This record gives sequence, C-alpha cells and structure tokens, in this order.
Amino acid sequence: GTGQTIIDVEPKLLSLTVTADPSTVFSEDTSTITAIVTSDSEVVTNATVTVSSDSGGNFSDALLYTDLTGTARFAFTAPQTVAPGGINTTITVMASENGFVATQNQVILLVTPKTLDVQIIASNDSAYSGGQFNFTVNVGYGHNPIQNANVTVSAMNGTFAPIIGVTDKNGNATFTFTAPEVADETNITISAIGTKDGYIQNIDQLNVTVKLRTFAISVTPATVQSGQTQVITIHVTCKEDLTPTEGAIVTIAFENGQQVSNATDATGTGAFLVNVPSTSANMINMTVTATRIGYVQKVSQITLTAVPQEAGFPWLLILIIAIPVAIVVIIVVLMKMKIVVFSSKEDEGSE
Repeated sequence: GTGQTIIDVEPKLLSLTVTADPSTVFSEDTSTITAIVTSDSEVVTNATVTVSSDSGGNFSDALLYTDLTGTARFAFTAPQTVAPGGINTTITVMASENGFVATQNQVILLVTPKTLDVQIIASNDSAYSGGQFNFTVNVGYGHNPIQNANVTVSAMNGTFAPIIGVTDKNGNATFTFTAPEVADETNITISAIGTKDGYIQNIDQLNVTVKLRTFAISVTPATVQSGQTQVITIHVTCKEDLTPTEGAIVTIAFENGQQVSNATDATGTGAFLVNVPSTSANMINMTVTATRIGYVQKVSQITLTAVPQEAGFPWLLILIIAIPVAIVVIIVVLMKMKIVVFSSKEDEGSE
C-alpha cells in the first residue's frame, strides 16, 4: 500500500553582525563597516551584502559578497557637518543568499565636526605710531594645512591690507597692519578668524603695543651772523626709520625772548626767518621744540657759532674829519672862481 504526509520545509535563517571602527569619526573622515553573515553559527560565504546611510556620506562599495569567513567590509566616508555636537548617522546593512531568509542590521555612527586651527604668526608684537608690519595667519586641521580657507582680520584701531585673505597650499595668508597715530603708548588686539565649508570656524588674537616715535633734529646753518636777519632751516626726521617727518610743529626760541614757529613740509624741513641776537660772544644758544601726534615731544638745546657784528666807524669822528675837509674844498673852489680873493698890506701900498 501507499501513504502521504505533508512536510513543512522552512528556509534557513541568516544572522548578521555589523560593527563600525571607529564608531565616532570627524566630518569627512573614514570608518570601516564590517558585516559578518552566519546561519546556525556557520559562516555563509558568497552572500550578497548591501549598505546605505540615512545622512549621506560615501561607501567604497555599494555591494559586496562575503568571503570564506562570511565577512564583507566597506569603507565609509562620513558626511560633512558643522553641527555642534555632531550628527548620528545610521548605517543599514542587508544580507541575502539563495535558500536563506534575507536579514538586515544597523549600526549608528557619530560624526563630529572639525574645528579649524588658526594661528597668527608675527615677527614682533609692537609697532610705532603710524608704522607698518607684516604678519601671517596659518589655518590648518591637525597637522595638515588647509588651502582656500577664508581669513578675516580686524582690530579696534589701525588698518589692514587686505582685510580678507585666502590661504595658499601651505595654509598661509599674509597681511599688512598699519598702526594708528596715537598720542600715548597704546595696546591693540588684532583678531583673525578662519572659515571654510565643512569646518567650524576658529579665531586667534595678537596683542600689539603701539609705541610713540622719537624725533631727530638737525639745524642749518651752524654759523650765524650776530645782529643780522637770517633764515635758519630745521630738518626733522623719525629716529626709528630715518624717514622725514611731515607736519611737525617746530618752534625755535632765543634767550632774548624771540620765538618763531613753523610746520615741516613733506621733506621734514621748516624754514624760519629770525633776527639773530646781537652779541659779542662766539656762541648763541637756541632752543628747538618739535611736536607731532604719534611722537614724543623733543626739546633740543642748540648752540650756534656766532660771527660778531663788524665794528662800525664812529659817526662823530666822521663829522669831525668831514666838515673841515668840506670847508677847505669850498674855499679852493671859490678862489679858483675868483669869488674869494686874499691880499696882504704890502699889496695895498703898492697899489
């Protein structure tokens, strides 16, 4: 005889284990996603494995097959983010194989933003009033320079050229700072902000001391004529960089109370028309005072060589000599014209 029975044949179930190494990555960095496929504790080879992400990013492969160990590995490049605290990215892995029930599993990856490293590099931390110096801002991440990052510089006082720079392949942007004209020594803070897509911006600061300049003064001529009206020229320069100082107010004064002021021109020169004091001495003392915003006031005591005034011929003596001579000349002329005739008594008797 014969008989029948019904047998339920159930497909084998797949088991899927998924890990991420590392499980926390920086924006645009890479994590390795590992999928291991088994069934009843036995590895399943040649199973089809696919991956996906719910927040972007890129996989080295979208589909792989398990190897002899039942393993498939994917390189995942995290998405770009600047969200404070980062974002959670869910990686979904699916495995399938003929004769097995397909399965899936997930792993959550924390993607944190990158923060730029910004550093101001300057050869010094001081400048003279109205002076200039160059400095460099370096932008990087880790030990790597960041190219094409935007750098914006600012300060409460002073000017920059340029204000916004772009980093080169070494992560550097160079700027020129012109210090303000100050009346007293002043501290100024320079700020540099680095920004780039995909990174959190960062800032660095440099404290700069703006110092006052000092004057150097020269006088020409060094020899003057006592008692004469004469032009004296004052030349004013900056002692720190030897440049002429324009717009300095210069005052010269003599011991007799005479005082004259003038402003220097673009060459740092001022001309003064003065009445040189009369003196029989060989020296004349003159005080020169120079002032200008951004400079320390300078008062210089200048000693000029004096040429004494030539002694004049006394007018009384001139008159004593000139009057008798004039009388004699007049008499001689009158005698020649026979207007005046002199005679003696003997001449009268004979007549």
